[in-house]
Amino acid sequence: MFSRRARAAARRRRRWRLCGGRGGGCGSKPPGGRHEGASGARRSGGRARRGAGGVAAARCRARGAARTFGGGRARARRDFGARIGAALAARCRAALAGRVAAMSAHAKLTEAVEALLGAHPGVGIAVNGVFDSPPQRAVRPYAVIEDAVLVDWSTKDMIGREGRLAVGLFEMGEDRKRLRALADQIAAAIPQLPSELGEGWRIASLAFLRSRIFREGPGQCAAVIEFRVRMLQAN
Repeated sequence: MFSRRARAAARRRRRWRLCGGRGGGCGSKPPGGRHEGASGARRSGGRARRGAGGVAAARCRARGAARTFGGGRARARRDFGARIGAALAARCRAALAGRVAAMSAHAKLTEAVEALLGAHPGVGIAVNGVFDSPPQRAVRPYAVIEDAVLVDWSTKDMIGREGRLAVGLFEMGEDRKRLRALADQIAAAIPQLPSELGEGWRIASLAFLRSRIFREGPGQCAAVIEFRVRMLQAN
């Protein structure tokens, strides 16, 4: 049977609140007092450790350690969430920068080709205009720079694009002699583009791929000249 002191300690434990000590407390400490197990052990030479007070003190240490461990796991989860959020934000910024870079690559390449063909001594005089989209009202012959189809060609430290560039020639009549001559001049002129395009873009390589001439309709013919282009943007 328990002694009177042990029974009184058991009654007090039922009224105790959370101890609120370091580690979050365990619910086995009286408000404003010490653990019965610790004080009882000092008074009775360790016998209280085998009683209810010693069990309460051990339970407090165990629960405090569990709460500390649980707090560590919560901090780890918060840190992990913060790292994931930062990684996603960085990926979104990189994707946005890639889209902006792709738009500027298209624009700079089209501007350079349009300026080159417009100032070419043979093509610029023979055609009635060099356009970056099909014109609504234009007299043939004219040239249209089609929007380049670019894919990613980036390196570890530079943004890059690789793709196909096409120039279309549209002629009136069935005679293709002048159209062939213009296509040959464009095929020779485009690879001579300046390497520096602006906004950090630089042409790494530009090569002729193929050309073809076809009948577009009654009394109309056209030619398409294609090139492979690789570009890099300096940081």
